[in-house]
This record gives sequence, structure tokens and C-alpha cells, in this order.
Amino acid sequence: MKKWIKIAGILLSTFPVMVTALDFTYVINVGNTITITSYTGSGGAVTIPSTIGGLSVIGIGGLANNLTSVVIPSSVNYIGETFSGSSLTSITVNPANLYYSSEDGVLFNSDKTQLLRYPRGKTGGVFVTPLSVTHISDAFTGCTNLSRVWIGERVTSIARAFSGCTRLPNISIPASVTSIAPEAFVDCTSLSEITVDTSNQKYHSENGILFIKRPAALVKYPAGRVGSYVVSNDITYLSDYAFQGCAGLTSVTVPSRITGIGNYAFQNCASLTNVNIDSSSITSIGDGAFQNCG
Repeated sequence: MKKWIKIAGILLSTFPVMVTALDFTYVINVGNTITITSYTGSGGAVTIPSTIGGLSVIGIGGLANNLTSVVIPSSVNYIGETFSGSSLTSITVNPANLYYSSEDGVLFNSDKTQLLRYPRGKTGGVFVTPLSVTHISDAFTGCTNLSRVWIGERVTSIARAFSGCTRLPNISIPASVTSIAPEAFVDCTSLSEITVDTSNQKYHSENGILFIKRPAALVKYPAGRVGSYVVSNDITYLSDYAFQGCAGLTSVTVPSRITGIGNYAFQNCASLTNVNIDSSSITSIGDGAFQNCG
């Protein structure tokens, strides 16, 4: 009897596990459709076929890191964690696709409310999110060419969007944002300032540092800054990754009202030699809070 397993919500036959044809490795799903699992060709500009062996290609689970551009057919309704190669400059979606869309080589969902992937190899360094966007996923992760982003005034949530954007010097958060993932600015080594629209109801910035208003928490200290820092007396919590990657940070003074230090809060603070903490009020210290500190 043929058995099936479920991966990313798609049922896949356990045999054959995978097939290779036309420079693509793929699996055959229930209903005789295809999900591409990898690309085996020489790279460059690649067009994903809409059919292989007469079967419709509905999913892309992974591709190679040597692509410079990719064209996605109208048949695709699932795209996994892919398009991470540093040479990729453009993602184009067939206009007839009902699930995804593209604009200027950038990948969105169908109605452009979700910014899904900004190609890592895209040059120019500046990007303005379309007004329609309300959610930014892990879109800019590892985009080392990116030097400036304007976040649209309808964006409400930001996932691990800017992790590894090593050239990004500053960023502005609009009033509409109500959710920012702790990892949003991990390894942004040039980041020196985060500003927040004064009308924002959840977040605020002070001297370029990102905070949550209630309960008062320090969300992100820009990793590009150097020297020492004294945390304000009204802060009660240091969020996950709060000082992560602050290689030039030498000392931090934490107020007595602090009750907790989040996961990886001081991770990779290579020059940090002194943290003054009144431990009497602290009830929790997260995993890896002082990992790889000086």
C-alpha cells in the first residue's frame, strides 16, 4: 500500500521519494501534482516550468543558491523558504498567478499586502514598500546591499525582516506598526538609529533606541553604536536580542527595576566587559543572554 507524509501542509508520496528531470528535483503530490525540492542546473536566469512530465508544478520547496533571476509560473500556489542565494537579483511571477505577485523583481502575495522576499543580490540599496503592504515577513534577511528602506504607513507587523542587513544605518517605524519580532534587527551591524513615529501606540524611540511603551521594555539597542550605556530607570525588561551584536558596546548599567533579561540579550557583544546589574529584582535570565561576550 502506498503511504503518504505531510510536509508544509502538502501530502507527499513516500515513494518515489524524489525524481530529477529538467534540472529540477521534485516529488509527486497527492492528485498527481509536483513540488520542486531543488534545482540542479548550472544557475543563472531560470524559468520554473508550469508542468513536468505532463503534471502541474504547484509548489517550490527549495532552489539553488546560484540563481541570478527566477520566473514563477501561474500554476504555483506554494513557495517555501527559498530564494536565499546572494546572487539572486530578480523574482518575477506570472501575472495570472492567483497566490503570488511581483513588482520590480520583489516577491509579494497576490494582493501585495505581504512583502515576502527581496532578492539578496538586488543592487541599488534603496527600497520603498508599496502602500498596500501591511506585513513584512523575513523579506530582507541577509540583504547586505540594502542601505535604506522606507516602511509604508499601513504596515502593522514586521517579522525577522532585516536580520543580517549589515549596511542598514537607520530605520523609521511608522505609527501603524503593532508587532516587531525580537529578531527583526539581529546582526544589523551598521545600525545606529531606530526612530518611531510619535503617534505609534505601542512603540517609541528615545535617542535612536527602540522601546515598548507598556510594560516598559528595551526592544533594540542599535548594534552599530560604541561605548557605554545606562538603561533608563523606568525600564523593567530587556527583550530578546536587545543588545545582540553590539560589538562596540563596552559596558551597560541596568536599573534596579529590571525583572528579566531576554534570550540572547547580550549575545556577541564582543567588547562588553562590564554589566552592572542589581540582581535583587531579576526573576529570569534567558538562554544565551551573555553568549560570546567579551
